[in-house]
Amino acid sequence: MAAGIIYIVLIQRRARPHTSASLTLAFEIGKLVLAFALWLWLILDAAFGPWDRYYRNRPEARHRRIVRAAISHVLIWILFVPTVAYAAYMWKHDKASVEDSTRDEEAAGEGETPNEQSPLLGR
Repeated sequence: MAAGIIYIVLIQRRARPHTSASLTLAFEIGKLVLAFALWLWLILDAAFGPWDRYYRNRPEARHRRIVRAAISHVLIWILFVPTVAYAAYMWKHDKASVEDSTRDEEAAGEGETPNEQSPLLGR
C-alpha cells in the first residue's frame, strides 16, 4: 500500500503539466484510500495480530502499539485530507470556469461576428 502511494506520487510528478483537475482529484483520492487502508491494517495488526503471545505478559507494550497507530490517524488527516480537499476545490473551480467560457462563447455566437471595425469595448 505504501508502494502504491509512492507510485501515484511518481506518476503525478512526471505528468504534472499534462494532468487535468479531475485526474489530480482521482490521484489524491487514491492516495487517501491507500493511506486509510494502511492505517486500518496497522491498527488491526496492533490489536489482533500474531503478537498476542508476545504481548500476553506485556499489556503496556500492546497499548503503546495501538496508541502509535491511533496517532498516525491524526497524521493522515493532516497530510492527506487537505490535499484531497484542495484538489476537489480546484476540480470544482475548473469545472465552473469551463461552463463560464462555454456560456461566453454561446453568447458571443448569438450576436454579430466581430470584425476590425467593431469596437473593442462593448457598451
